[in-house]
Amino acid sequence: MVARVTLPLFGKATAAALLGGICMVVFAPRLLPAALAGCALLLGVPLWCGWARGRWCGAVLVGIGWAALQAHAALDVQLPAGAPATLHMLRGRVVDLPQHGPRSTRFRFRVDDEPAMPPRLRGRELVLSWHDGSAARTPTSRHAVQAGARWQLQARLRPPRGLRNPGGFDAERHALWQRLAGTGQVRAPARALGPPGGLPAWRERMAAAIATEVPGPGARFVQALALGDTRGVAQRDWDDLRTLGLTHLIAISGFHVGLVAGFAAALATLAWRAIPVLGRCWPRPLAAAAAAPSDTRGRMTFTKTFHGPLAGTSDGEMLTAGAPAAGSAGYVALERFDGTLDGRRGSFVMQHSGTMDGGRQVLAIVIAPGSGTGELAGIAGTAAIDIVEKQHHYTLRYTLPAR
Repeated sequence: MVARVTLPLFGKATAAALLGGICMVVFAPRLLPAALAGCALLLGVPLWCGWARGRWCGAVLVGIGWAALQAHAALDVQLPAGAPATLHMLRGRVVDLPQHGPRSTRFRFRVDDEPAMPPRLRGRELVLSWHDGSAARTPTSRHAVQAGARWQLQARLRPPRGLRNPGGFDAERHALWQRLAGTGQVRAPARALGPPGGLPAWRERMAAAIATEVPGPGARFVQALALGDTRGVAQRDWDDLRTLGLTHLIAISGFHVGLVAGFAAALATLAWRAIPVLGRCWPRPLAAAAAAPSDTRGRMTFTKTFHGPLAGTSDGEMLTAGAPAAGSAGYVALERFDGTLDGRRGSFVMQHSGTMDGGRQVLAIVIAPGSGTGELAGIAGTAAIDIVEKQHHYTLRYTLPAR
């Protein structure tokens, strides 16, 4: 007697089949036409829900149809791929923090959704660049661009495009992910229609207040951690944060930390206003400050691959603590290396201890006594790390017992 296996409506097998259908679309050389994608979705839903034995087949068709239709919807947002660059007179709002450089300003611009605007651009977001002819010594009109401000401007627009070198930044994929309709360059005339407003304007005002109130170089880290404003974080800062294992605090946390802290503080303020008697025990501002999360500890694991006289792999665990937003933090880590050192095979453990105080970094790495194994038994010494073009280069000074 043969037992028939019935797949559950929502289970691991159907989830794997749905993911398989999505992957077929993602890795296909061409995008499935929208009509065929709709047919696959319409056929897949009843198969998934009504045919228990063939449920996996329905899940595959649903994955194919859903992923293809989503891709078509994202591409429909953009200007046609073969469209030439054209001039448009636009009105809209700056929806993100502008990036002011020596010769240009780059910002995200949302076009007003009104009949006077071009039909394909109504309500869409663009990335615009405003260039000076040369490095201006005095502020020009582009320096008046602020987050949340409304502008009327003329821009030369084209579909999103960019280089796709292997291992490099894919500008077209980024534009698709961000739902950008196109890119362009601002042309005269351009004028502001009103003062900044909304959440973007608040972010820019808070960033300016932090720069004024927080002394020293730590202000840029406070802006990045509390507001997600990384405009002041230079590449050297990212390298230092990466060495100390604190990059995730800026890259992942960002504005979300400020939102969570602000929400918790608002709840505490509301509670103190609803129950005034609490103010007799503890002042409301102190309660709001205490309600915001303030734990600065972190924990992570990592792996590395070594080439050269020190060849092999390592894995380790790191603990971090401190106030990286103010440019001060510390970490400790144990990293176990397994491979060869100058032709001798074995393993040993490196003990890390690092601090960052006001942007100044101090790092000490020693080989843990007694941690050597194999031909590296009895090893002792220290290590140093140099970062060159985002690559970590270890300099190991060691001693080994004679063979």
